[in-house]
This record gives sequence, C-alpha cells and structure tokens, in this order.
Amino acid sequence: MPKKLRELKDTLKGTAALRWKQKVKLERWRREHGIPEGPVTVDEREGVVDAGEYCRVLERCCAGTARLYLDRNAGVGAIICQQRYFDLLVNERVSSAALFEEVAMSPAELDKDDELKKYRPVQPNNRAPLAPLQNVAGRAIEFVVQEAGGSMTLGGTQRLKQVVEKFNAVSKAAHGVYAYTFDVKDQFSNLEHKLTKRAIRAMVAVAFENAGETSLLVTVRGAKGVQWYTKGVPRVTAVRVTRAKLVRALILSLSHNYVWIAGKLVRQTRGVGMGGRDSPGTASCVCAYGEREFTMSLGADSSFIHFWRQADDAIALVWTITGTAQEWRRLRGRLRRYKDECYSHGMRVLMTGAAGSDDGLPDTVEYCGMEVRVMDKHLTIRQLLQNEKRGCMAMEDHVRAFPFVHWLSACPESRKAATLVSVLSRLRAHTTDHRIPEALLQLWRELRRQDYPEG
Repeated sequence: MPKKLRELKDTLKGTAALRWKQKVKLERWRREHGIPEGPVTVDEREGVVDAGEYCRVLERCCAGTARLYLDRNAGVGAIICQQRYFDLLVNERVSSAALFEEVAMSPAELDKDDELKKYRPVQPNNRAPLAPLQNVAGRAIEFVVQEAGGSMTLGGTQRLKQVVEKFNAVSKAAHGVYAYTFDVKDQFSNLEHKLTKRAIRAMVAVAFENAGETSLLVTVRGAKGVQWYTKGVPRVTAVRVTRAKLVRALILSLSHNYVWIAGKLVRQTRGVGMGGRDSPGTASCVCAYGEREFTMSLGADSSFIHFWRQADDAIALVWTITGTAQEWRRLRGRLRRYKDECYSHGMRVLMTGAAGSDDGLPDTVEYCGMEVRVMDKHLTIRQLLQNEKRGCMAMEDHVRAFPFVHWLSACPESRKAATLVSVLSRLRAHTTDHRIPEALLQLWRELRRQDYPEG
C-alpha cells in the first residue's frame, strides 16, 4: 500500500474514533443531567451567564472552579464547564478540546449499551487530529467578533474569514462536517484581540492536560508561504507540535496582518523607511476604518488635519483655519469623537497656529480634552503657501519632521546623539534654504532636557 494512502487510512480511523467519543460523551451528558434528545436550549438550564463574561471565566472553567452556561444564540454555543470537563454543544455535536480526554467507560460497559455500541469503530485509533482544537479557537474568534463590537475594515473581516475557512477545511477532513458558519460583516470595531488570545491559551492548556502529553501529533498540509506550524512543508505530513508553538500558530493565523495596540486589533501597514542604513523602518498602526470615516465626515475641512501614528501614540496635526466659531466647534466635535472611537487611550493634537486672531492661544493649550502644542502660533495657511513659494520650509516638512522627533524620544541612549545628527541632516535635505524651523528646534531642546536634565 502506498505511504500516502496508508497515512490517509490511519487518519480516517482516528476520525472515526473521535466521532465515537463525541457521541459517547454527548449521550452520557444527557443522561447525567436528564436532558432529552434534541437541540439544547437555555430554557432547560439554570444559571445562564451573559456572553460578555465568556472569556473572563474561561480560565476558572478550565481550572474546574466554575460552571458556565451560555446561550447558543450568543454566537458561541452552550458551554458546560465543571471539574475540567467541558464540551461545546453546537448543532447537537460535541467538538472541543475535551475530545482529547479518554472516555471513562470501559469497552465492556460500552458493549452492554446497545445505543452506544453501534458508534464504536472497528479499529479505533488514538491519534487525534487538531480539528477539535481549531474549532474551539475559531469559536473564540467568532465570539469576539460578534460580542466585542466596534468598527473594522472589510479587509479585516476577510482575513478572519480566511482563518475560519482554514478551520473548516481541517474540520471537514477530520469530522466530515464543517465546524461552524461565519457570516462576513462589512465592519466591526474595537476587536478585543487580547480576549481571543486568552481563550486560545486556556483551551490549548486544557487540550494538552487532557491528552497527558507534552506535544501533539498534528497533520498539516504544506503550501508556499508562511504556514500555521512550519515553513516550507512540501506535502501532507505529520508534525509534532508543542504547547507554546501551537498557541503561537493559532494566534499568528489571526494576527499575521494585524496588531493588538492599546486593546484594539488594528491593521499594521508598512511605513516609509527613515533613510540611511542605520535608521530603522517605521511601522504605523492604523485604525483604518475609523480614520477613513472621520476624514470623510470632515468634508472640505479634511485638508486642515493630518494624522501620524507611531506605535500606540496617535498625533493629529491641525492646520490653522481662520473660520467662524461654528466651524471650530464642528471641528472640535469631530476630533473628540474620533479620539473616543479610535484612540481612546490617548491622542495628542498639534496645532500649527492660533484658531484665529481673537483666540490668542498659548504655546500649549487644552483642546477637546487633549493637550495641544501650537507649533507656529501666528502662522496661517496663506503664510505657509507663501513661504513654500519663497522656498522656505512648508508645513508638509513639519509633518514629515515630527515623527522623527517623536521616535527620537524612544531611541536608546547609546545611539541618541548619532541619531539626532542623522535626523538633522535629513531634515536639512528636505528644506531649500537649509534652515531648521524654530518650533522644531524647540521640541528637540525639550527632548534633550528630559533625557539629559543636567546638561
């Protein structure tokens, strides 16, 4: 018999054993709790827990100190947890990490039970594929998507859909049925990636504890590019996966294109290099959907605001507009809404000048509950355009220069002096008359006073 055919036959045997264990556990659970056959509903239970508590109690459930019931309509399925024994009941099927646990009933007891005897395979195989664990991780992701709420790009939804398709493909091969369905939504926001990681870690821990091994044998299909568990696997093969590697692989399948920043899953975009061999490239973490919606809501005022993001720090650079008080109130409201929806952990605003000749703003003001630094207090848009025509440094140079200064504050002490010289030289290259704006030099002086207070 060819090797591939023999491996496929062994896998099918293991799948039959898992389906048999599923049915045994489901029937035993129904008998113990006195629940008749049919779909499990919340009306048949007591102690219903809100779906929002799902991830927070998972760790206690895995430790055997909690008993949890979830409404199936919450998007996750009913969860029954007691003394390290829990099963996810979805469409009358048990499919979870608990499948790795050995069935307590002996073969003799199974033979006496006519209802369970027919589900026992002829040659059971103890090799357990990873599909149950993937189903659990997928449901954790599905719960977070449905219950955490918020706004996200369509690209983020498509990425999650790809993860679900991978889970379903393995589940189809292992169990003969799809794990669950996933409805693509156009947008969702503030995706709590931290909750997803916590759920995945908890369930992986239970899977390995029930298996009683330090590693699991996983069947993976090789393809070009980055794999879940390994790189460059040419064909279907068996890989021994440790607990830590499995957790990283499952999380990587979700966060490969996204980063968890300040409690939110945001798209990671590759930034423009700073120039120079020793200068690192930048990476901007953008809440793309919120920023796009905010920019569209500005209308004609969109030309007066520019955004920069560095790590988890968001900076809004507001150009001076000599408008009416109503226009400024509208702009303040939009900025405040954007801060609350997209960067609730903090957003700084830099204003290029005073809001008008009558406002008389100081160098640092409180604006929309955020600290605002006025870079050139008396510089207007018209003056900026005139200076640009004269060959002076325009506001776009201010915008390009500020991320360098912000990044410089986090630069290691050993490289700060050399980096400062490098940044200065590049800024000089951006200007026509080789002059550094006084406002930018003031920022550098403040940074150096913070880093070197004695000098």
